[in-house]
Amino acid sequence: MRHIPSSLSTVLLAVGLGALAPSAAQAADTATTRLDVGIEVGADPAGVVAALGDGVTYHRVDGLNAIAVDVPPSTRAAALKTLTAHPDVRYAEVGAVLKADGDPLDTTNAPKFEEMTVPEARTWTTGRPDVLVAVLDTGVSPNPDLSADRLVHPRDVVDGDDDATDDDNHGTMVANLIAAADNGVGSTGVCSSCGIMPVRVLSHRDGAPAEGSSADVAAGIVWAADHGAKVINLSMSTPTRSTLLEEAVEYADGRDALIVAAAGNDPGSHRRYPAAIDSVPVLGVGTFTMGATNAPDDEWITLKAHSGFTVLDASGTPRRLEGTSGSAAVTSGVAALVHIGGQDGVPMRSAGWAIAAYAQQIHGFPGLHAAWAMFANGAPNGEQPTVSFEVLPQGQTAHRTLSVRPAASDDHMVTYLQLVVDGKVVQERYGRLTNEPLRWTPPAGFSGTLPVEVWANDFADTGRAPAVKVTFDNAGPVATSVTPAQNTRVRGTFTSALSGVTDKAGVAKAELTANGKVVGTDTTAPYSLAVKTGTTSGNVKLVWKLTDRLGNTRSYTRTVIADNTAPTVSITKAPKNKAKVKGTVKVYAKATDASGIARVELLVDGKVVATDRTTAYVLSVNVAKQKKTMKVQVRAYDKLGNVKSTSTRTWYRK
Repeated sequence: MRHIPSSLSTVLLAVGLGALAPSAAQAADTATTRLDVGIEVGADPAGVVAALGDGVTYHRVDGLNAIAVDVPPSTRAAALKTLTAHPDVRYAEVGAVLKADGDPLDTTNAPKFEEMTVPEARTWTTGRPDVLVAVLDTGVSPNPDLSADRLVHPRDVVDGDDDATDDDNHGTMVANLIAAADNGVGSTGVCSSCGIMPVRVLSHRDGAPAEGSSADVAAGIVWAADHGAKVINLSMSTPTRSTLLEEAVEYADGRDALIVAAAGNDPGSHRRYPAAIDSVPVLGVGTFTMGATNAPDDEWITLKAHSGFTVLDASGTPRRLEGTSGSAAVTSGVAALVHIGGQDGVPMRSAGWAIAAYAQQIHGFPGLHAAWAMFANGAPNGEQPTVSFEVLPQGQTAHRTLSVRPAASDDHMVTYLQLVVDGKVVQERYGRLTNEPLRWTPPAGFSGTLPVEVWANDFADTGRAPAVKVTFDNAGPVATSVTPAQNTRVRGTFTSALSGVTDKAGVAKAELTANGKVVGTDTTAPYSLAVKTGTTSGNVKLVWKLTDRLGNTRSYTRTVIADNTAPTVSITKAPKNKAKVKGTVKVYAKATDASGIARVELLVDGKVVATDRTTAYVLSVNVAKQKKTMKVQVRAYDKLGNVKSTSTRTWYRK
């Protein structure tokens, strides 16, 4: 199942985890070495074995044209040479040693099931008793989660009888993960209504993983295929390629049984078997946290699945099934569901293809996506999704950033949500639903009212919530006028004000700075603040910063000119100090100022007796109406009110 059609747009290439192959083939830890020998049709096994001399034992591999021969380790090489040369022998090889891939620990199952969408797949079916998953392992013993009546066609290949009692716990744990009943005891298996076919091919070893021979595993595969297993789970692996195992897998494929095999727990990209068999589709399953990986040029692992599930062992004690044993078991359960939920008459290869082709990205790897595989294999889509949504936060008439919290449901699964604004999809979220809202921020400065929708999608249909019109405000408040106007001259303390201020969300505050220093904040329209210039003169940069209730801002800048300098004024022609005067006396004056002269006044004894507003300034006084001794000054005002007076002269009336 490694090669997925490139024309499928939904297919994700597998990149997985794996085990480092030893430098030499491993043999069982016994006093003899087991050889797998393929013989010709009709050949006499005893005649083949007789070529090896006396004392050599063998047994048939049921269902296949093969035998398993036990020879002393010291004669292995010679025996292989003799057998290979025999005319009735198709092949002879050292038998592979397959070991259970898993360690018991403690955890909870739900989050991992959910990430692989197992609960959604179970909305179509929880299995059928007549759909059998063969568990080739250490045997399977009934327990409170897996009753004896659900264990169908048991076989003990190791001992050659029909008592498949588990002597190790590993097989029972695998079977429970696949098919434990939903009965309030222990944990619920993936395919909780499926039947289990226990086939014992591995034996318990104290302090080490259970193991068995390729001959026994091959015979177990044939047994399972001949007795109606639709899925054959192999939570075991070997680094040794086995022709015998390949023949057994091909045999099972020919009888419409899907092989699901663990990829092993040892790190590295070296192939492990039977997961890596290429001759027929095999679902080779790795796990996310440990074990084998695909090489860039050798993608022998089909997909990955979670592991570390709590199940009941043979004694009914909760234990954790770890490693790729658990990953393969979960995938086997899903394969059974996918087969049941699919179209009638579709072969098991189709279920395997759907699982491989519709893997989803989990933790950066193509991972098991049970629900999509169900639909891809022909499970009916069902009802259209329903969706509603709420625009957050509550009570606001305008929004800076749209925040939508959707509530969507479907009879099987909502596969993704879409936030649609003004007819365009602005955000999508794939996978399982979360409480995190969908968000969209309009372009900077945008304000206006747009229709907002949320679409919920299942595998084939789209449900839409009624559109809601939402007012967006991403622009700061607007003012129609700012006073003083640009380049206005000011003096002392003056008032700056904003008028005609509007905003969709409402104005929160108006802050004024003068030459970078905060003057103050006003929160009530009309907005105005007093600005003190003191005795300084020069440019004053005024910045009004308006902030609305959503945090949008807009600034208005004006530069005014502070003029706190008095004008210059002098007398250009007039009677001198201590002069004697009579009649009407004229005083000629000169006055200048950057802001302009407003008026020039003539003062006699502190009283204004004449005023001139036009350059040049000529002021007249009839001294006959004044005192005999007069104190005379000229005073000039600029247009801002700054004032300056000349020095005082004394006149005497004649």
